[in-house]
Amino acid sequence: MAKVTLDGTRRDARQDQAVEPPASMPADVLAAAIAPNLERYLTGTLSLEEIAASR
Repeated sequence: MAKVTLDGTRRDARQDQAVEPPASMPADVLAAAIAPNLERYLTGTLSLEEIAASR
C-alpha cells in the first residue's frame, strides 16, 4: 500500500518500516522467519485452546 507524503511523493509502507525484502535475506534467516507458520500449515491447524494458551 502506497501513501502520498506532504511533498507529493509516494512511499511504500515497507519504506516507512524499513522491512528487508525476503529476496535479500540470507537463507537461514528467511527459513527461521517462515518455519513456524510453514510447519503449522503442513502439520494441521491449531485448536482454539492452543491459540488461547499461546497468548
